[in-house]
Amino acid sequence: MAEPGPENMYHFTIISPDLVAFVRVKFIPRILAGPADIVAEFRDAIQRLSAIVQAGVISRELWLRSKHGTWRFFRVTKEELVELDRNGEMLPKTGKPDT
Repeated sequence: MAEPGPENMYHFTIISPDLVAFVRVKFIPRILAGPADIVAEFRDAIQRLSAIVQAGVISRELWLRSKHGTWRFFRVTKEELVELDRNGEMLPKTGKPDT
């Protein structure tokens, strides 16, 4: 667990044999918000996580929790915010398929 303070880049780490995840947890009033809304609302948290070095064995994650206890999990990459399932696997992208 990181020392508490507003300047922290992450709240806690998860260490496994293959990966180290740096996690920041935030409350979200609209759990079904779209990616653009999430990026706008949590810009500061995403910037803090982005300051952590990116490597194959490091995952920078933003976990969002609703008032009803529903969770959404995201990995912060250089290019985008990638939604994860509860096991840390990337969810398939949704939207219109390319034609």
